[in-house]
Amino acid sequence: MLRPEEAELKDRKDATVVSPIREAQARMTRDRIVEAAFQAFSVKGYQATSATEIASAAGASRATFYLHFATKAEIIVDVIERNQTELFQRYTLFARECCGTERDICVWLMGNIERWKGESLHYQAMEQAVATEPKVAQRWIDSISEAATRFTRELDPASSADHFNDNHRAVLALMIQFERVMFFSVVGNLLDVEPFCRVLAAQWWAVLSRIRG
Repeated sequence: MLRPEEAELKDRKDATVVSPIREAQARMTRDRIVEAAFQAFSVKGYQATSATEIASAAGASRATFYLHFATKAEIIVDVIERNQTELFQRYTLFARECCGTERDICVWLMGNIERWKGESLHYQAMEQAVATEPKVAQRWIDSISEAATRFTRELDPASSADHFNDNHRAVLALMIQFERVMFFSVVGNLLDVEPFCRVLAAQWWAVLSRIRG
C-alpha cells in the first residue's frame, strides 16, 4: 500500500498524462463544432442557425456546445483569432517584398484569390455575423487594424505619431476596401476581380509612394 505522499505523487504524475489527452480531445471537439457550424451557416445562414442545430451536426450535445462557446458569435471570433497570425504574416511579407512596383502589388492582390476561395464558407458566415454581432465586428476590425499597424511600421518605422496615424488610417482603408472587393468578387461572384485588383493596385501604389516619401 502506498504511503500518502507516494499516492499524492502518483496522482500528480497521472494528471500530467491525462491532462494533455483531455486537452487534445477538447480541441478536437471544439474543431468539430466549428466545422459543423460553418457547414450549417452555409445552408441556413448565420442568423437562422441555432446552437442546438450546430451541436447536433457536430455529434455533440447542447451542453457540450456551451462548454466550448457561450454563443455562436464566439465561433466566428474563434476563427478570426485563429487566422490573424497568418493575416499579420501575409501583410508583413507584402510590405517587405511585394510592393516594389504597382505591378508587384497587383500580382500580390490577385494572389489572394485562391485563399479566399478556400475560405469562402468562413468569409460568408463572417460577413453575416459582422452585420448583426457587435462583438464579431469589433474583433474583425481590431484584427485588420493590427495588420495595418504592422504593415505601416514596416514601411515607415521612424515617423512621428501624427504622421504614423495618418498613414495607418490610409492603409487600413485600403485593407478594408480590398476585403470588400474580395468578398463580392470571390465569395459573392458579383464582380470581375481582375480589373478591380488593377484599380486597387493603383490606389495602393499612390498611398505607399506617399508613405515612403
